[in-house]
Amino acid sequence: MPKENGAAGTSGTMESLTGWVAAVGKSPPVAFVAVGLLVVLAGTVTRIGPLEFASRGSVTVLLGVGGVLMAVGIVWYVLARRELISHDAIVTRGDDGEPLAGLPSVTYDARFLLDLLYYAMPPAFVKELHLNPDDPSKIQSSHHIIRNAAFLNIQRDSELLPAKVRTPARKDYNEADERALEEGRSWQLEVADRLAGDRKPVTILTTKTMMRREGKVYIVGWYIPIELESKLELAGDDVCLNSYAHQPIFHPVLSGDDEGLAVHVAPTLRRTHNAIAEPESD
Repeated sequence: MPKENGAAGTSGTMESLTGWVAAVGKSPPVAFVAVGLLVVLAGTVTRIGPLEFASRGSVTVLLGVGGVLMAVGIVWYVLARRELISHDAIVTRGDDGEPLAGLPSVTYDARFLLDLLYYAMPPAFVKELHLNPDDPSKIQSSHHIIRNAAFLNIQRDSELLPAKVRTPARKDYNEADERALEEGRSWQLEVADRLAGDRKPVTILTTKTMMRREGKVYIVGWYIPIELESKLELAGDDVCLNSYAHQPIFHPVLSGDDEGLAVHVAPTLRRTHNAIAEPESD
């Protein structure tokens, strides 16, 4: 009987170990920690239930190797988790405010994300930066790798600025790239390099974000055309814009004819706006 109990105990322990190994095998950082823990246990523990262990060599070496493996796993896990958090934050809560279990599988579909950027976003682009090897804080050159449909439509349907304006405007774009490289993000009021239908320069507000991936540096940008108020003074290098949740607040400009963009007004907004606009009666 004692032998049967021992066999059963050994079988149960091995099944537990097998399940544990399968679980940690799904996460390389956790696997590092697990292996490191086993190495430490091998140097300090000689018996677990019916299983007996015999270690050879220096216990100090085993403890050192196990400690290094565990430290690598922990650091790896923290860095990987930091990247996951930045992605999971996109959908941490659903429309009802309840936390979500994680990102839907479609968000890992590269083609879906590319189509989303190309067809659904405002004029947007992605540039790859080539940094100066002698001074990585400076940009040596850059080129577009993605320009979406809205961006290309503007490029196709409008004329280039005259060279005397286009050249300094493109210098402005490069300076915004450098600020995004240095600070991580840049907002800039600037002149588009294309003329409007009335052959006048178009003012745009461009947002650029610096991203790093596999040793390369990219600028992800988007912009919208705006109209500046005539009373707005642009004497200095910077202006302070009203913002909401770290995003600039835009003022739509109503068109005087039917050639503008038809935008539906939500009933709730119409009611609340009109209620605010109506003067109080005595």
